[in-house]
Amino acid sequence: MKITKKYPFSNLRIALLVFSLVGISNIWCQEKNELGGMFSLGSRSTLSFFDHHGASMGIGMGGQFRIQLTDRVNTEWYMDYLSSETDGVIGRKDLHIGWSVFYYYLKNNASPEKLIQPFFELGHCFDHAFVNEIGTNNFAERWSSAVQIGTGVSFNISPKFDFTTKVQYMIHLGSDISAKIDSQDGHQHVHIHEHKGVDLEGHLLLTFSLNYKIGKIWNR
Repeated sequence: MKITKKYPFSNLRIALLVFSLVGISNIWCQEKNELGGMFSLGSRSTLSFFDHHGASMGIGMGGQFRIQLTDRVNTEWYMDYLSSETDGVIGRKDLHIGWSVFYYYLKNNASPEKLIQPFFELGHCFDHAFVNEIGTNNFAERWSSAVQIGTGVSFNISPKFDFTTKVQYMIHLGSDISAKIDSQDGHQHVHIHEHKGVDLEGHLLLTFSLNYKIGKIWNR
């Protein structure tokens, strides 16, 4: 069974984006801007703990870049590709493309000169999910949107290089796909179904990344 769906922009998603941008601009105006414009590149590994059709933990890799707005506000733009399996029968692939905002809440630890920089995080992403019965043409896929909130800490190995670990809870704002294994007469049957409407089901993400500050793209 093949199911495709175009991603729709809803008023809720647009409102969330506008609210986030307004919040960022308000913080930006209130903060010093000595580090504004700092550009970083990095790679990341992500673990996803979710309960879609009893799936095992999702494991993936990706890349990102950061553009710092002020001394205490940073942005991250990323892409992740994760995969998981259930009993060797059901496979799932997730692609996340999104952005997030870091706020370094300890004023005395907002500088990369400090060893530890804890932060809060708020973000948004587009998510493509592909669920299939492995080795067959029985599958479903869809695009949706998600928001995430979390916390983490950057360990500054040097003023230019950091290792960051963070935990996020991601809530999907669109439909989701479920899969169920039925055993009848000694045979396994996999039923894959895309749920219509909005599904606010969430899952936990744990991300590790290495990042290198290349230089400023403004405010040099």
